Amino acid sequence: MNPTDLHFKISTSAELTALRETERELIKAVTVAKALGKGDDLKKFGSELAGVQQRLGQFSPGQKITAEVLDVASKVPVLGSAMSALNGSLGPVSIALGVGAAALATASKAVSEYADQESAVVKLNTALANSGQYSEAASEQVQELANKYKDLTGIDDSKFLSAARTLIQFGADRSQLDAYLETVTNLAGLMGGDVEAAANLFGKALQGNTDVLGRYGIKVDSAATQTQKLDSIMQQAAARGAGQLTAGSETLNRKFGDLRLGTDDVLKGLGNLISRTGIVQFGLDSMSGVLMAINMVLPSTAKVSGDFANKLGQMGDNAVEAARKLEEAKKAGEGLADVKLTKLTDEAAAADRAFARLTAQIRATEQAQVALTDAKLARDLAQIDDDEKTGKLSATGAADARFTTKQAAEREKTRLQLASIDAQKAEEQKRVGNANADVGRRQSQIDGLTGAGAKASDTATVRERQIGDNARAFQPERQAREDQLAELRSQLNRVIAENRYNGKEITDAKTDPILKQISDLENTNKAADDSFGAEQKRLREQLDAATVEAARIKAEIEKLKPELEKAKEAADQVRKDAEGKTGALDIQATSIRATQPIKEEAAAIQNREAERAAEEKDRQARLAAERELESADASNIGARTGVKLGGLKAPDAQSAELIAKAREAAQKLGGDQDVSSADTAAFATALSELVVAVEKAAPKSQTGADLKAILAMVRSATSRIGTLEAQQGSNRTLD
Repeated sequence: MNPTDLHFKISTSAELTALRETERELIKAVTVAKALGKGDDLKKFGSELAGVQQRLGQFSPGQKITAEVLDVASKVPVLGSAMSALNGSLGPVSIALGVGAAALATASKAVSEYADQESAVVKLNTALANSGQYSEAASEQVQELANKYKDLTGIDDSKFLSAARTLIQFGADRSQLDAYLETVTNLAGLMGGDVEAAANLFGKALQGNTDVLGRYGIKVDSAATQTQKLDSIMQQAAARGAGQLTAGSETLNRKFGDLRLGTDDVLKGLGNLISRTGIVQFGLDSMSGVLMAINMVLPSTAKVSGDFANKLGQMGDNAVEAARKLEEAKKAGEGLADVKLTKLTDEAAAADRAFARLTAQIRATEQAQVALTDAKLARDLAQIDDDEKTGKLSATGAADARFTTKQAAEREKTRLQLASIDAQKAEEQKRVGNANADVGRRQSQIDGLTGAGAKASDTATVRERQIGDNARAFQPERQAREDQLAELRSQLNRVIAENRYNGKEITDAKTDPILKQISDLENTNKAADDSFGAEQKRLREQLDAATVEAARIKAEIEKLKPELEKAKEAADQVRKDAEGKTGALDIQATSIRATQPIKEEAAAIQNREAERAAEEKDRQARLAAERELESADASNIGARTGVKLGGLKAPDAQSAELIAKAREAAQKLGGDQDVSSADTAAFATALSELVVAVEKAAPKSQTGADLKAILAMVRSATSRIGTLEAQQGSNRTLD
């Protein structure tokens, strides 16, 4: 396609829609070509795009508004419900004069939101292209997933677009994104709602780096395969974090989160409109009243209803009518500045009040959320203590749970602190936007009058030139007719003279034709003179009127210039104040962000110490339990051996004495509740002496064999109990 082939006759909104679709497709083609590094395609598509956009520049602002408002509203639900609440107060004249402070500020924010959204999509498309997965359908599918998780969590979809891009860069396949984003959402629930950090953490896990997950209580078997590791991570994340981001869907904070997301959607939609239509000044003039009305009704959009299509149609007609009214007002000139600025002041004040109300509501919600976070932390820590006391959690498990819970609470507080800073910065930006908007409005007035003055001056110049051109063109024609008239009169005189000379009668037949020509030519001259005089008079009147109009407009501009300079000085001061406050807020935010990793590392160190202490505690408990079992086993051996020794017959007196001694040791061992290695060793010594005596008195007897088996069990118990005693002793020494 060549730009010269784009022969569009732009005259209807349907043709505008077709041209806009062409532009969107070319923008996508440029994005993909740039991502893939295809220079030739990029140059070709860029040239075609420039041709389309040049054609779009010929479309009038009023037509753009009419054709585009419905398209934006249909794509942004909150905008639709907000617009349906508007009443007839936004009539043509109101819109024509409604260049409120919120218009430029809102439009600037709209373009910013739309640009952020477009940037996230472009980065996503680049990641898809680099991984060989790009297609328009693939991109749209990922964007739908981002919207899905935005609806589930109340977190902006751009965060999930960024998360998806991160996962793709770490090697994720598009078909896995839904499951992976669910895991990222669950991990984010353990990380204070930080979706992008969770995506980075899980992305590293995709490449085998799972160490950091242990900080959040997720343990991975190093001997498992990569697939088994991922399955385990996803299952543990679901068990520990599922629902943490969605559980608050009915809280006040979530309600305001949805409101902020809805507002962002409005701004993205309006930014899309401004980006696609190219409306800079005129479009803002015509739409400002609409924008401020939307801003005012946003907090109650859930309660409003109405004939949406009819309202939007009326708004589109009003915007077109506004163009005509505004032109008439500019032409009239007189009193325009005072009337318009009074209207703008009222609208700016209304917009500021609406913004202040929304900001105050969000701040109050954030403060309440901080208190709620502290209360939830105290409750969760108390529950962990109870679970440890009742044995539901080991000491190590309780330490891990405390660390994870505290980390999540700390991150949530940090997020709320940064959100509060962002809100304060937004207030400063709003003040700057209002001041700049005031300058823009005054400059727009002067520019409009300057244009009108230039037009009047041009008209005067053209009329003066036309007067001269007419005179120069008329004179030769007039002279030619005079020459022709003189020739006819000479001809008449010759006819008369000849007839008289010849003595002939002068008849009408000879003179009438010439006389008729003379009469006709004289009539023509008179008509031409009258027409020329009337035209010259009309042009002189227009010249005089244009000269007076140019002088009047110049005087009006001179009157407005000092007011513009004052507005610029005020805007500069507001900007300086805002820069100072914003700079301080940025320093505060930087400090918070800088200290957060230090706090987390300190907490991690404390957690490692707590884990070591908990592991030692668990080990002591395990050793004590094993020691108790071994003691019971040794006691049981002693009791059984005592019974058996009671039934033995001594082969001689020495053996009888030794049997009695061993039986006494066995009975003592059997009655002991806390058998030590010394007890079992003493019993083993007595048995050993008895075995020697029995074998000496009755070699290879069954009694000797039985006693050897018992001796082996006692020696084994002595060894085990001794080992446990040594371990417990070393632990006590370490303590």
